[in-house]
Amino acid sequence: LEKGIAEVRKKAEKDSKMEIEAFIGKLKEAEKEIKLLSGDIDVQVKSFEEKERKNKYIEINELIDSKFINHEDLKDFLNLSIKWTNKTYSKTMIDEELEVQFKELSKKKEFITDKLKEVNETLVTTLLFQEFKYLIGFDYPTIISTIDSKKNERIRIETMLKQKAEENINKAIATDP
Repeated sequence: LEKGIAEVRKKAEKDSKMEIEAFIGKLKEAEKEIKLLSGDIDVQVKSFEEKERKNKYIEINELIDSKFINHEDLKDFLNLSIKWTNKTYSKTMIDEELEVQFKELSKKKEFITDKLKEVNETLVTTLLFQEFKYLIGFDYPTIISTIDSKKNERIRIETMLKQKAEENINKAIATDP
């Protein structure tokens, strides 16, 4: 009886191992197929996302162009946000942020222009906006101190040139009989 039970047990163990190995083989085959399919799907998804991202960049650039159509010089100072390329970030949200930046950049440009007009009233040679355009990217105290510094430098140079000219005139008068 003991021998018979052992034989039945061994046969059951052998049969079940064969069934399990066949089942495991089928699962491994299914894994390989799924891995191939998911690789293909991953490539397609990445390609689709890249296309969407490119379309979003085009959309963002169109918004920028429309907002800054008469102010090309301000475009260089835009802070382009990476979040604008997110799928959840709408065109309206981007437009609102661009509007805020546009207003701030325009305000700084006007501030610099006004400050230069004020400074140029005291100078013989005028300071040009192009020289100070880069200041749009800075804060107001920096803008003021930079322009004032340049003004003081110009005043010093102009004063020095005026004195030299007067000295030359005086020398010419002194040497002229």
